[in-house]
Amino acid sequence: MTTLETKTPSGKPVEIRISTYCGMASLSAKVAGKRFDGQLIAKRGLPGGATHCIGQVCLSAEEAARVAEAVAAYEVADPEIAAARLRSQREAIVSRIAAAREAAEHAREQAWERADDRGGVSENEYDARAKAAHIDLAAFDAEHPEVVARVEAEKKAAVERNLWN
Repeated sequence: MTTLETKTPSGKPVEIRISTYCGMASLSAKVAGKRFDGQLIAKRGLPGGATHCIGQVCLSAEEAARVAEAVAAYEVADPEIAAARLRSQREAIVSRIAAAREAAEHAREQAWERADDRGGVSENEYDARAKAAHIDLAAFDAEHPEVVARVEAEKKAAVERNLWN
């Protein structure tokens, strides 16, 4: 957890805490004993020259930039956030493979229903997309074996939880 001391545009002291929640950076701002949770959000028409808010706590552009820098540094340094980002990147590649396979199968079904000569073709543009995504996944897995190990461990744990005894 990281803590920043800052002030609202009206001069009230603010304590901002950056912590990890569900693999993401989470912010809480404490002003006059009240705590507000949320993300740093840019808003228009705020009082006192404020440009951003965390919950109901308003911040100036300069203070918001300082908070954003602290959040970025925290996210880089936190291993849980880094692992969650890598996992998300891998899941996006796996989703590309699934979408390409589904589109390829759909294209084959459409060609079959039209009874045209493409119905007998075994490969289409979507198969090429699936192959490219498989190559991307192999490269990602080679670069990040710790993500693969975590995925495999989770799969193994899920199988063991669901075995009949």
